[in-house]
Amino acid sequence: MEPVILVSVSEIMLKSPYVRRQLQRTLLEHLRWKLKRSSFSNFKTTIDSGRIAISGLSDTRAAQECSHVFGVVATMNASKIVGDPDRLVEETSAYAVTRLSEGDTFAVRAHVAKPYPTSGIEIERKVGAAILARLGEKDVTVNLDHPTRTIHIEVRPRASYLYDNHIRGYGGLPYGSQGRLVGLLSGGIDSPVALWLMMKRGSHVIPIFMDMAPYAGDDYKDKAIDVARKLREFAPVSKYGIIIAPFGEIVEEILSVKEAKYRCVLCKRMMYRVACSIAGGQRAVGIVTGESLGQVASQTLLNLSTIDEAASLPVHRPLIGLDKMEIQALAQQIGTYEISIRKANGCRSAPRKPATSARVEKIRTLEKGLPIDALVTNASKRIQKMDL
Repeated sequence: MEPVILVSVSEIMLKSPYVRRQLQRTLLEHLRWKLKRSSFSNFKTTIDSGRIAISGLSDTRAAQECSHVFGVVATMNASKIVGDPDRLVEETSAYAVTRLSEGDTFAVRAHVAKPYPTSGIEIERKVGAAILARLGEKDVTVNLDHPTRTIHIEVRPRASYLYDNHIRGYGGLPYGSQGRLVGLLSGGIDSPVALWLMMKRGSHVIPIFMDMAPYAGDDYKDKAIDVARKLREFAPVSKYGIIIAPFGEIVEEILSVKEAKYRCVLCKRMMYRVACSIAGGQRAVGIVTGESLGQVASQTLLNLSTIDEAASLPVHRPLIGLDKMEIQALAQQIGTYEISIRKANGCRSAPRKPATSARVEKIRTLEKGLPIDALVTNASKRIQKMDL
């Protein structure tokens, strides 16, 4: 038996043959990139009827690294059997001896993915009987409902695979396979999760931080950069960075608006305009934000509609239907939560009572006194790119 890492993929297998082959090739590239970046070498990747087999590795850490690649549902440290089908029962029972201890209960689950002389149920019966013949004296028994350990058998065209554990992956689609977006990243809890979710769905997301200095501290920018570094771990590409756009001049102009309660809406509309301007130079087709309905007073349906009106590209809000606890759970899962809750000197220009029902007509009237085009052009020309 040869040790391999077996990789289960997501809905890639539901796509048309042409699209499936494209996505599989991309996923294979990302798995190789992830393993090499993690100092693994001398391995080979093959596709066997929907499964990806990585030979030359049997390291749990390698399986863990592969599980963090978007498009992967699960990874398994498995044993590969090639050759005479009649050996399957003998080899599987021998494998079980190395996995089961005295007093354990077990179940056998077989899946046949090719024409085969024996059904999955029959394989389960034969293998179960062979395991009991080897280990019955050690008080090892069958328990199909709640076994101590489950022996999985996958019979596929190129080989059969045995495993008794798996590491859950994130699923989704291979990174970058669905196009490019820019994402507004503040360093708070919500926006990193929003960007991560769009990355999971196959988008190459370029984070943009709006630097409000002197109306926010440098530690606020540092936190956003640290969050971007964490997101970088999920981007299997050689170059990945954050764009920092100067926004202090824009904030200063917005502070000149006398009706303070509308400043948050005005500010966000300007952020959208700057992000859309930057997106053009990045070949991005939309922007991602961390807004969720009702999370804060300014994130009402009417306000979000008014803010959207300023964008020249589609706005994607993957958090729109999630509550705060769900978002925090995702942030903890991906590793951004502890960074996001660090204390930092954030925006000091926000009004005490922001408007919750800002209408487009009212905002347009307030914007007539702002040099919008000049502000957007100036901010877009002065961006800084930081490689991560």
